Amino acid sequence: VLGLVIVGTIGYVVPRLGAARGLTLILASQFLLAALIDQFGLFAATPRPLDGPKVIGLVLVLGGVWLVVR
Repeated sequence: VLGLVIVGTIGYVVPRLGAARGLTLILASQFLLAALIDQFGLFAATPRPLDGPKVIGLVLVLGGVWLVVR
C-alpha cells in the first residue's frame, strides 16, 4: 500500500517541482516516516526509540533538503 502511495506521489510531484526537488522531498519524507514507524512501533514493527545519531542524521537530511529546495 505504501509503495502505491510513493509511486502516485512521484507522478504528482515531479512534473510540478522538477525531478531533483521532487525526489529529494520524497526521499526525505521516507526517512522521516521510517523514523516515526521505528519510534512508535507502527505496523507491528519493533519499537526503536530515536537516539542521538538518528536525530543528527535526520537534521542533516533536512538541511540537505533545504539546500536543494531553496
